[in-house]
Amino acid sequence: MDRIPLFVGSILCVCLTTAACHGPSARPAEAVAAPLVERADAGTSKTQRAAARQVEVLRQLVAMDRKSVELGELRVAEIRGLVQAGRSGHVDLLAAELELLEQRRSLLLRELQLEQAVAGDASR
Repeated sequence: MDRIPLFVGSILCVCLTTAACHGPSARPAEAVAAPLVERADAGTSKTQRAAARQVEVLRQLVAMDRKSVELGELRVAEIRGLVQAGRSGHVDLLAAELELLEQRRSLLLRELQLEQAVAGDASR
């Protein structure tokens, strides 16, 4: 049971590190400013820029959720090995599998939000 808070903490650290490495400040200024400048030249409104920003944020969140699911799958595989070796109980495995299912559900919902945001941005 002491592993669950440790695992959640490590996932949080990975997510924060991923966000810090792939955030707008980690990219060159040209890569961040170019899409906004092109849209500004085309006469886009504030709502269109906000929608584009929302799509970009959702893409980053989907990437973080995918990474979280990958880590969850690794954790479940590790616990399965421990259960087979008799070093961990089935309760730990079930808890890890439940957490993985919740992470997958979160990823699917985030992908749906992204799809809706992209469709909304394209219709404008």
